[in-house]
Amino acid sequence: MTVKQPVVFLIALADQLVRLRNAESRNAEAHAVAKEGLFYSQIAEVLGLHGVAREVDDLSSAIIYPKDYARVRNQLERFRKNMEASGTVQQTLEDLGKLFSKENGFGLSELTHRVKTPASTLRKMRNRNLALNEIDDRLGVRAVLDRERDSFLPIKELLQRAGFKIHKEDDYVSNPTVTGYRAYHLTLSKGGGPKFELQVRTPSMHAAAEDGDVAHWLYKGYVTSALSNRLLVLRRMLQTGEFEFGNITPRDLQGVTVKFQGQEITLPRGSTPLDLAVELFGEKGFKLDAATVEDASSHSGFRSVGILSALHDGDEVRRLVLNDRKQPTANLLRKLPFARTRLLLERHLKEQGLL
Repeated sequence: MTVKQPVVFLIALADQLVRLRNAESRNAEAHAVAKEGLFYSQIAEVLGLHGVAREVDDLSSAIIYPKDYARVRNQLERFRKNMEASGTVQQTLEDLGKLFSKENGFGLSELTHRVKTPASTLRKMRNRNLALNEIDDRLGVRAVLDRERDSFLPIKELLQRAGFKIHKEDDYVSNPTVTGYRAYHLTLSKGGGPKFELQVRTPSMHAAAEDGDVAHWLYKGYVTSALSNRLLVLRRMLQTGEFEFGNITPRDLQGVTVKFQGQEITLPRGSTPLDLAVELFGEKGFKLDAATVEDASSHSGFRSVGILSALHDGDEVRRLVLNDRKQPTANLLRKLPFARTRLLLERHLKEQGLL
């Protein structure tokens, strides 16, 4: 069955949100709904429904990781209140507004800030094995320049002259990510205040990051490029009111649930044993050498599968064999379907000096 009416997807999102709001966290059914919710939050992000995406993401994480989520949420709330009481955010925005003034050869079309959501913070802590005080982008500031420019070097000098301390610099302008994302990122602090992340983009970089081929949902989650392109058509139709919709099947939005060592794990449709290994073991998962799944028709009761072959709903993965001597190469980047796995591999290769 294919869906030709965009309203069907909006109804599905609304239904998911209502189910999550009414879910009992200790109920097994609620956990299944929450796992689905992690994918629906990505769909909402693609459609430009950012408020829905954040709420679905947070409600889902609160059910799946109740104690950790509550702890992170409370700590972030204290962080936000402390910054408001001290005037840190307002002063930071005023300082940056002056720095990016026309007198300094710049100009801004947008200067915004956000405090990271509990779900996004918890995901980063779990993926990178970090404590909350090691998350440097709890406060994020985005500066969108009012015109294109080739060099971002003056920004660093201006920040230092204005009293900002630079802790980290990521020049994705000169070195775009594997998805093609371009921007200038800096981790800063000033006068003993907390660290925060500053993103600087030109208008074209901002447009590409928000609505283009390198958009937020591609590098943050498990939505494939092919699916996001189809959903992007729906997003533009919702914006323009012009509905000419190609075929998308509900199956495209569903994940697959597999078992490993008694644990049920839900992954995006099309995921591979390598994606599973990275989900379970982090960057160590890239050392995956072999995998087997249960197969009742086989004499041994299981069969070997390729590490890049698609897993199917209900598969029971018997073994994931890691080889400590195995080192992934840049060649693998082109074979991975999901941006999140590619970005983790890209970071791993860079840390090992292999990219």
